[in-house]
Amino acid sequence: RYPTIGSDLQTMSSPTVLPPAPLAKTSSPAAAASVPQAKQHSPPASASTNPQTSADNFLSQGYCVLEDVLPPSYVTSTLRPAAEASFAAAFSAMSKNGWTASSSHLSPHPRGSRHTLALGARNGFTEIVRRSSGRYEYRYATSDPPFSSPQILLNGTLLPVLSRIFKGEPYELIGRSVVLSTPGSTNQAWHVDGGHLSPTQHLPPHCLNVFLPLVDLTPSLGPTSIRPRTHLYTRDLAKQMLGAICRKELPPSVAPCVKAGGALLFDYRVLHRGLGNTGLGDRPVLVLTYAKAGWKDVFNFPERSVEDKSGVE
Repeated sequence: RYPTIGSDLQTMSSPTVLPPAPLAKTSSPAAAASVPQAKQHSPPASASTNPQTSADNFLSQGYCVLEDVLPPSYVTSTLRPAAEASFAAAFSAMSKNGWTASSSHLSPHPRGSRHTLALGARNGFTEIVRRSSGRYEYRYATSDPPFSSPQILLNGTLLPVLSRIFKGEPYELIGRSVVLSTPGSTNQAWHVDGGHLSPTQHLPPHCLNVFLPLVDLTPSLGPTSIRPRTHLYTRDLAKQMLGAICRKELPPSVAPCVKAGGALLFDYRVLHRGLGNTGLGDRPVLVLTYAKAGWKDVFNFPERSVEDKSGVE
C-alpha cells in the first residue's frame, strides 16, 4: 500500500498480540502535550460499545476496535464464501483474457509452485494487486451482493462511530476490497496507506479503513499490527516519527486478534503492517474504506483491468 517505510523502522519492537476486544493503550501526558491537536483519552478495559468513546480512542490512538458489528454466522456462512469465490473469479478472468497462464494464484514450477501474479501495483490490476508475498488485495465483484448488503453499508454499529470520527462532516464509502493472506505469507514492511493533507500541521482524519475479518483472527493467521499514535507523526518521518521513538512517546505496537463479526478501524496515516500467516488456512478480511466527501485514493490500484485483453495471442 502507498509509501512503504524502509529499514529505518524495521527494528521496532515486536507487536503485542492482543486477544479479541483489545485495549488501545494510552500514551503519557507528555506525549499528548507534544502534539496539541491530539487529546489524550483513557480507553475502556475492552472494545467500547459507546460510539463517542470509540471515536475518541480512534482520534487519539489512530485505531479502535468494535465488537458485534455483524453476526458471526453471517460473516462465516455468507461473506467468507463470497470472498473466496471472488478471489478465484479474479484469477479465472486473468487467465481467460491472456494475462496469466494459470487460473490459480499459484503456478507449477520446477522448484515448486510460485505466485501467478507479480508483486506490486504496477504489475496488478484495478481489481487485484499482490501487496507482498502471499498477500493479496482484491475488489473483483466486491460491489455486488452480499458485499453491497445494507447490513454492511448501513450498519447501525459502525456508522455512528464514523460520523463522530469525521465530526459530522460529509463522508463516503470510496472502496470495498478483500485482503487475503495465504499460508506462508510473510510480515509486511511498516507502511501507511496514504499521506497527510498538510505538511505542516496535524489535521483530522480524511480517510480510514474498516477491517472486518471473515474468520476469527489468531496470532498464527497474522493479524494486522498497529503502531499506536503514529498517525500524529508520519507526515515527517525523519523529524517527527524517529524523534518520538527516541523520546519514548509511543506505546508499543499491538496486533488485535479481532473475531469474525468485529471490526478494526484505523487511520490511513497510521503505521501498520500485516503479520505473516503461519497457520494452515487463509486469512480473509473485508475492507471498507471511508473518506471525507470529494477525496479519492489514486495510488493503491492501477487502471488496467483483468477484463481487458492482454494482447498476447
